[in-house]
Amino acid sequence: MIPGGLSPSLSHDELRRRVTRRHAELKRLRDNRGVGPLIEDLTLHFRPLDASEERERTRSDSGKKKPRIIDNCGRLAVRDLGAGLMSGMTNPARPWVGLKVRDQALMETGAVKTWLAACVKQILSIFESSNIYRLLPDIYEDLGVVGTSCLLLREDYRAVVWGELVPWGDYCIARDNRGQVDTLYRDLKMTVGQVVQEFGVDAVSQVVRNHHQAGRLDTEIDVVHAIEPNPDFKPDRKDGPSKRYLSVYFEQAAETAHVLETGGYDRFPAIVVRWRNVERSAYGRPAALDALDDSRQLQVMHVSLGQAVAKMINPPLVAAGQSKFGAVSTQPGAVNYTDALGGAAGPQIAPLLTVRPDISPMVAQMQDVRERIGDALFRTLWRAVSQLETVRTATEIEARKQEQMLLLGPVLDSLNKELLTPLIEWVWAAATEAEILPPPPEDIAGQALEVEFRSMLASAQRSVAVGSIERLAGFVGQMAQAFPEALMKIDPQQAVDEFADAIGAPVRMVRSDEDVAAMQKAQAQQQQQMQMMQMMQQGAQTAQTLSQSDMGGDNALSRISAALSGAGGNGNG
Repeated sequence: MIPGGLSPSLSHDELRRRVTRRHAELKRLRDNRGVGPLIEDLTLHFRPLDASEERERTRSDSGKKKPRIIDNCGRLAVRDLGAGLMSGMTNPARPWVGLKVRDQALMETGAVKTWLAACVKQILSIFESSNIYRLLPDIYEDLGVVGTSCLLLREDYRAVVWGELVPWGDYCIARDNRGQVDTLYRDLKMTVGQVVQEFGVDAVSQVVRNHHQAGRLDTEIDVVHAIEPNPDFKPDRKDGPSKRYLSVYFEQAAETAHVLETGGYDRFPAIVVRWRNVERSAYGRPAALDALDDSRQLQVMHVSLGQAVAKMINPPLVAAGQSKFGAVSTQPGAVNYTDALGGAAGPQIAPLLTVRPDISPMVAQMQDVRERIGDALFRTLWRAVSQLETVRTATEIEARKQEQMLLLGPVLDSLNKELLTPLIEWVWAAATEAEILPPPPEDIAGQALEVEFRSMLASAQRSVAVGSIERLAGFVGQMAQAFPEALMKIDPQQAVDEFADAIGAPVRMVRSDEDVAAMQKAQAQQQQQMQMMQMMQQGAQTAQTLSQSDMGGDNALSRISAALSGAGGNGNG
């Protein structure tokens, strides 16, 4: 057994002590490494909050309110980030994923193409019937703000797969020696009624049982769920404690050590994805961290701008009379009394400040700060068309998108490897166990499947390959005008396959090599039959012409006939 690790063979007391000890250590690592200390400030500036969260966040231990967010540019940019990634990577309105086999020859066969297309259709149908599409925008926003997102998956009888997004702060993770997350601890707030319904009244502690018997079903209970690799993993057994990953639920606040449930998983039930990896940390670095200083500056500038505008609209005043305050107030609308303001016929009240500040430089600088915040969260990519000052050509729009893709490329690669590929593999495994996938053709037996992405962003990244195909075809076309033999260097059928694959065209649009070969064979046979029919028709017409010819006159045809007759007569004699 791994020293200090969990094991189903441990007593409940020892199991709870080890879970509690590691839970505390993982929390310490989470809060002291990576971007832990900055998460509160990041969420304050960038995460959209509801009314209760906003009210709770403005409180502090001293009772004073924390600085409020006046300019919500960062929150709007995060909203655009989530919507942009959802539309660009996992848009439900278009097929964004495909499957292929490594053997290119098999990929050209019609049976394999049809089977892979049917499997992709089934996988996308599972996504639509589950809640995954509803969770993905929140996952993208979590990645932008806190840098890490945790999706817990479970098999579902109706939807095949069902997901639960674990909020930041409610989970801790750890990695194995390969850098893969294989440990998850999460805190749960469950009511007495939920705990009893989930684990049964006989499994809960006496404290929870007393609450349940007294009818206090809505009393909250702190529960910890721990998932770790199982050192007692037994592949030949199917019971929960013998599976690859051990699962332990226990009541954190129970007066005595009390484990609610010990079970297991065949595969790690959580998908943990990071925006950008941080060295020696299991947690990621968020995109919003690059815009945090700009957002702080924007709030200060907004306060100063508001004060300047308020003083212009409602300036501080000075009035005649006895002084009531020791110091002069320059706050908007303040009244300062003085004996030095005019005489009996002079003005009795006047503005204290007569200078009207020029706020245009500050407004321009604030706009520059907003643009930097948008650049950090790739807003220019999501709004590449609407932010153009004038209508531009499609070529220029495409060039701008490709320029942004260079910056977003590492992030897309991370999302594909850590989020979408594991998610598709999880759905594939669940669908296979549910036996809802079509049976594979015999030719594909033993072949490994690979995931390929066909989303808008993936297609934009592959646009380089599309451009190279188009440029090559154009170059060969120009060369063929002077050198026709240049056309022999191009395989037109393969060029169509490569182009369709690069743009993510539907599989059924392009015929397989088998179908094309059959069509070519049928076409050749049809042409041969037509040639034979033409030859037979020409022979019949010739015979008809000869039968109607005049043989009695002195012409070439009569002389040939006489010669042939004479030759035949000599031969018989």
